[in-house]
Amino acid sequence: MHRLLTGYACYFNARTSHVGHVFQQRFFSEPVESDEHLLATVRYIHLNPVKAGMARVDEYAWSSYREYLGAAGMCDTDLVLSMLGGATGLMELCCGGCEYETGFEGPVRLQDSEALKIANAVARDLGVESPDSLKRAASPVRNQGIAWMRGAGMSIKQIERMTGIGRGVIARVKKPLG
Repeated sequence: MHRLLTGYACYFNARTSHVGHVFQQRFFSEPVESDEHLLATVRYIHLNPVKAGMARVDEYAWSSYREYLGAAGMCDTDLVLSMLGGATGLMELCCGGCEYETGFEGPVRLQDSEALKIANAVARDLGVESPDSLKRAASPVRNQGIAWMRGAGMSIKQIERMTGIGRGVIARVKKPLG
């Protein structure tokens, strides 16, 4: 990815006489480690144009969604379709339920407004001034707050943004059981 993005940035800068960064942040990837995570990722990717207000899920020209429904293309859709019981299962995954409901047990993405409410409640319950005060709290208090936020469904990235605590510290704190 580094080579691809650097090559394109050089091409773009030369063609447009632009100077400086072309991309906002460095490339980030995360391994998909479970069936639930795979299905959540497929749903997230297909609903991106909908969330951005660009097109309906079945109308976006650059999506593989229609290939999952049977149109010819270059994607290998067999694994995901077998997990969902066919094209009907994919339509239910992507179009059934509310905006952030996945329709199966697995990761659910919280809206940032809901994540902020959770972070504020955790800070209040721990007796700290605000979520970003957790980074200055004693390690046991900080870790308890992180564990509660993770247990409430907040992503590592959301916790990082709302508390200012580094990704590595957050990732080392385990979610509470149950």
